Amino acid sequence: MRKAFLVVNALLTLSLIAQLYLAALGFFSPPEDELFRFHGMNGRFVLPVLLIVWIVLGFVARIGRSNIVLTFVCLVLLALQTVYFIVAGALGATPPPN
Repeated sequence: MRKAFLVVNALLTLSLIAQLYLAALGFFSPPEDELFRFHGMNGRFVLPVLLIVWIVLGFVARIGRSNIVLTFVCLVLLALQTVYFIVAGALGATPPPN
């Protein structure tokens, strides 16, 4: 199980690197290309699934209490990013014009 945990850890790392690349690709591309949506899809679908699998495998592999807490922190930080986006929209922040 520890090897499965490490494999998911590697996949999560690759997904986070891809997330940074997709954010830069979307930011520096013309707005009509709508490439930023790939960043959003990776952040909404791939990362949460990988984080949940990572947490479950952490429990099964018995990686230690402190490491399991850190895996939960990663999931909480991902959720807080969405909360920050919602709060900013409620306070009147608007996306840049196309």
